[in-house]
Amino acid sequence: HFIAPAVRRRAEENNALTFAELFKGKDDQSRLRIAIALITVFYLICYVGAGFVGLGRLFEEIFRIDYHTGLFVSFGIIACYILLGGFLAVAWNDMLQAVFLFIVIILVPVVALQELPSISSLFTDLPTAQSGIFTPIFLTLSWGLGYFGMPHLMVKFMSIDDPKNLNKSKYLGVTWQAIVLIAAIFIGLIGLKMFPNLENPELVFVHIAKALFSPTITTLILCAMLAATISTLDAQIITASSTLSHDLKILHHKKESPWVVRGCVLFICTFAIMIAWSNNAGIYSMIHYAWTGLGGSFGPLVLFLAFGRRIHPQYACYALCSGFTISALWPCSTMLMDFIPAMIPAYITGLTLLTYGSYRAQKR
Repeated sequence: HFIAPAVRRRAEENNALTFAELFKGKDDQSRLRIAIALITVFYLICYVGAGFVGLGRLFEEIFRIDYHTGLFVSFGIIACYILLGGFLAVAWNDMLQAVFLFIVIILVPVVALQELPSISSLFTDLPTAQSGIFTPIFLTLSWGLGYFGMPHLMVKFMSIDDPKNLNKSKYLGVTWQAIVLIAAIFIGLIGLKMFPNLENPELVFVHIAKALFSPTITTLILCAMLAATISTLDAQIITASSTLSHDLKILHHKKESPWVVRGCVLFICTFAIMIAWSNNAGIYSMIHYAWTGLGGSFGPLVLFLAFGRRIHPQYACYALCSGFTISALWPCSTMLMDFIPAMIPAYITGLTLLTYGSYRAQKR
């Protein structure tokens, strides 16, 4: 409602092709744009790495193939249609996968509920966690605030054909999110009842599907999980690769060659697979780290842009560096992470610096 129209207008004013170009100044190679590009590539590679971990484990669980083989199969599938079709292929692919996922993620809990005595039984004897009043608030902020700083989401706002269509997209998107996330919550609750001692909770959807459906139907359902992961990865890879080729100007050509962009796609995927290779980290923790880094670095900047506040380039760089540093180093301290999520101090510091910079710019 607030962010997308402002981002779309700014993209047209700046003739922006990438997220970083939303903030470019008179100097096309401004420090701010380069800083945005570097942070974008760093955290998106981490994010893509988490996606490859998920795909590798899914291939291992569903098709009983080696985890590392699953990584290369995933790489081949994603790289193939990105290299052949580019942004348009990703957009259509995301739409079709979203429809597929929507049907499946509603079907599974509806069928599973028939196996339980009643819906109310889902909410009895749930495990409890000791937490203060601020813990749920902090947890909500640590994820919710991140949406404002996701380059792969902002690029979709930038690319819509007509700003008038944003209103329809708003209602469609919020409705889809609400239904899918409610269904996902029910899948988690059903999983607690059906598999209370599951060794790997990240695969609860796989186990529910296998327990309720025939092998053929189960395979189709689990393909929706692959589709959901792939649809996230392709948007992140195309955003990171376009940033690497366009904003950082790795070759001094006035116009990038398509082969340079394709090379960047392969570069991003290769580094992401290197991160995923050890298969030691949890998917949740990896995604949370990347989400915090992108949201904490770019969220304050996007909010300033959306609400028409003047952005001082120098203090915007300070805000980016502070957000990046806090998001990267805060998780190193377990004591700090247990007390308050990194997203909150990153936002407070970034907004403070941007506000001070805006105030100084106005005084001049």
